[in-house]
Amino acid sequence: MKISLPEDMPEVLSLAEVVVEASVSARSRPSAVPSMSSSPSSFPIGNPSLTPSINPTSTPSISLAGNIALDKPAEQSSTGAGGVPERAVDGDTNGNYYDGSVTATNEEPGPWWKVDLLNFFDIERIVIFNRQDCCGSRLSVFIVTIYNQGEEVWTYQSPDGVPPYETIIDVPNIEGDEVKVSLPEEITEVLSLAEVAVLE
Repeated sequence: MKISLPEDMPEVLSLAEVVVEASVSARSRPSAVPSMSSSPSSFPIGNPSLTPSINPTSTPSISLAGNIALDKPAEQSSTGAGGVPERAVDGDTNGNYYDGSVTATNEEPGPWWKVDLLNFFDIERIVIFNRQDCCGSRLSVFIVTIYNQGEEVWTYQSPDGVPPYETIIDVPNIEGDEVKVSLPEEITEVLSLAEVAVLE
């Protein structure tokens, strides 16, 4: 949109306020879902829902009832600035680090976080909540891996770009007992997670 005066009118254009409104239709989650990885090095094709929440401390857009990762043992490659791994399974999806519910590793190559589900479950969905007060780009190109008795059985890599507050990943009913979130080995970065929900 352009606002101007005629060329033959030597005046100063002064605008107190210009308001432009646009209607943006919400993007629905693609129907395609990732498929089982044929090998540890391959990644299934498919995009998760990339619908950000307006408020990073608000209620998630989907129900997390039956979150099998809740309060389960968690660990990570290292811990930086007090961001212990348990914060990502405490049930609090608040994306503000200074509210005390976001994890952090040290800056290192290929940092990782994982949760032991303590049993075998048919996993249908994983929801990743990103930090929101800053540093959301740290989670760019993250990898989610499901293990069954220590064996990698399914792997997903996110699309390029900064993930929103909430990323929903549909899983093709994979049985596993452990879920890992990591960055590629060639990336030296801090891994921060607000919450990781694993749903049957």
